[in-house]
Amino acid sequence: MPQLSLSEGNTIFYDYTPPSTEEGVTFVFYNALTGDAGMWLSEIAPALQQAGHGTLVWNFRGQANSSFTPGLALDDLLIVADAGRLLLELKPPRCVLVGLSIGGLFAARTYLAGWPAAGMVLINTLRRPGPRLAWLNDAALRCAEVGGLELIKDLFGALIFNEEWLAQNRVNAFKDTPYTPLTPEHGHYRLLSDCRSADWDVPYEQLD
Repeated sequence: MPQLSLSEGNTIFYDYTPPSTEEGVTFVFYNALTGDAGMWLSEIAPALQQAGHGTLVWNFRGQANSSFTPGLALDDLLIVADAGRLLLELKPPRCVLVGLSIGGLFAARTYLAGWPAAGMVLINTLRRPGPRLAWLNDAALRCAEVGGLELIKDLFGALIFNEEWLAQNRVNAFKDTPYTPLTPEHGHYRLLSDCRSADWDVPYEQLD
């Protein structure tokens, strides 16, 4: 399990495969807060690798196999800084930054911080700062407090996934077993809480 060690108790899990052709690019994936690298590794990364491209998937501190020290703010500034440290360490060629949900914000901020990119893919990313976004962020955190990630998926899934995915995964939702709350020390809880302050005022005109 490859990990980049940042300091004692702080690591970043990653999985990197360089391009196998001269024309290939490196797709660098940014998760949603409640996701992990597994969603990219299952089908998307293998298909891109088969086509000669490289892939770099990683988990934010607080997600699976990426550790953090107590008291550390797992906010957007930290995640973007971690992305820069990982890219500087691995130096993947011809990066295409791919972000899902708020991961797209982190991808954009990585580029705006000076990391060169051959392209960018933002998936369900655009947000308008204001009361509605603040409400949704607080609601997601309250769901985590009451019923963990399963409750978040059950309540917000229809707003996130397409109908094909919903039809295929309906059998795994709304189980009869009790929900399990997340504690305030849990990585996903910390990410949901700390990233509520993320700066969504992105100068999109500079993503050229």
